[in-house]
Amino acid sequence: MIKIIKFNINYIILFLIFASITNFFKNLNMLLVRDYNERILITYNHCGGISYGYINKIKNKFLFNDLKVYIINFDINPSSESLFPDLMVDKIKNNLIFLNFKNSNKNQLKDTEIYLKNYNLLDSEDSCYYYKKK
Repeated sequence: MIKIIKFNINYIILFLIFASITNFFKNLNMLLVRDYNERILITYNHCGGISYGYINKIKNKFLFNDLKVYIINFDINPSSESLFPDLMVDKIKNNLIFLNFKNSNKNQLKDTEIYLKNYNLLDSEDSCYYYKKK
């Protein structure tokens, strides 16, 4: 056993250095302790950035059979739609989700021809909003 350890000591040291640089043990612990939804929520936030948690909440609470929604993210982020392959784009814009929406973004709504007076606000949380057409 000692011969094997002496022979492979360089590899063991190299592995330990690599593991400490890449946080291997911390990441392995995260994979083993936390479930998929918790890990993806930590990565993509609840209401901010891509807002995975908020979209998932709206999908489960309001969009039972009609899985069509029009998502607008007012920050520069990748599309949230790729995280939800079962959601379809609502071209009619009956269901709207605004992510990272602030009062300064109201001018951008005119460019998309969305008028909030035609919608009811059903849910809001921080800077995330869900509207349904009247």
